[in-house]
Amino acid sequence: MQTEQSLAYRFFTGVTAIPRTIIFLTFVMIVVTAAYIPTLTIDSRAESFLPDDDPALLYREQVEDIFGLKDPMVIAVINQGEHGVFNPQTLQLVLWLTDAVMTMPEINRDRVVSLATEDNITGNEEGMVVEPFFETPPQSQQQADQVRAAVMDFQLYLGSLVARDGSATLIVTEIVNDEDAPEVYGRLLELIKLAPVENGERIHLAGDGAVSGYLVSYINADAARLVPVSVVIITLLCLIAFRTWRGVLIPGVVILSAVATAVGLMAAAGVPVYVITTSMPILLVGIAVADSDHGVDVATGPGDNTHIHGWFSGSLHFFLYATHVELWSVFSDRPWRGRIIFIDVCSGSAGVAQTCPKSRFKSSGQRL
Repeated sequence: MQTEQSLAYRFFTGVTAIPRTIIFLTFVMIVVTAAYIPTLTIDSRAESFLPDDDPALLYREQVEDIFGLKDPMVIAVINQGEHGVFNPQTLQLVLWLTDAVMTMPEINRDRVVSLATEDNITGNEEGMVVEPFFETPPQSQQQADQVRAAVMDFQLYLGSLVARDGSATLIVTEIVNDEDAPEVYGRLLELIKLAPVENGERIHLAGDGAVSGYLVSYINADAARLVPVSVVIITLLCLIAFRTWRGVLIPGVVILSAVATAVGLMAAAGVPVYVITTSMPILLVGIAVADSDHGVDVATGPGDNTHIHGWFSGSLHFFLYATHVELWSVFSDRPWRGRIIFIDVCSGSAGVAQTCPKSRFKSSGQRL
């Protein structure tokens, strides 16, 4: 048994002696940190996997600053028919998509590139002639063939804006603010669903910006699905294992406080969620429930805990102190893991002291 001068004794007797104060302070801390959760940001950029001083990242940022480049979102229109994309229906579709994209306030209109926006440059006896490939969509296949001939004669666009075999063309867009990538990605997907496809065209959304937007959407959907599922499963397991409301309530409170506090502190410190850290809330659920369940088991189960129950001399606070001394090895022997749940152990101690009825125990420490 630890002496009264031990750190564990002083800490746990102090915590269990003022349970209402500890619960109040813990509740305030959780509320304050959780209030920052709405400000949490998600960084799904590929660059987030590189350190800030990586040469490749530094050169990329330098190029972006000099030339004003942004990660594009690219809409690809594909037609595997006889004439490829150079037919009246597909060129009308390209114009429709281009006009729709340019109406979005998040899109930089000046950076939208497609067959409907680009000019054909030719020369004659008088000089250079600059004119659009088409001002209005061709009404006949003959007119569409003329557009094809003009594009294929412009080597700059082959392999970049138009496939060399004429089977595909791109609509390239850039977002004004990278933070709008998830919203723009969703709106472009809806736009593609509404597109008037009449001639067997296939439409795809790609590009670095689209990948970033997709990952943000995926992260949100993944967290919204996995966190509740893990909490429900653990709650059911606690209910089956302990068959008491304490065995469910105490671990549940610890889980919620651990997740809310950790995520809130991340948001307050300006640390975003990366693709690789999306599983952090799930890991926190497992870490937080492990020791709270162990505490409930030690405190309420007969099992092999006679060495703790033997210390009990009628005081619930002393019994809780002995229970948490049993858990103290988690903090001392496994410091990094222990420190994560340390505050939750504190609040759990106060919560048990406040909610466990004394009539549950005899003076010998055995359950009634």
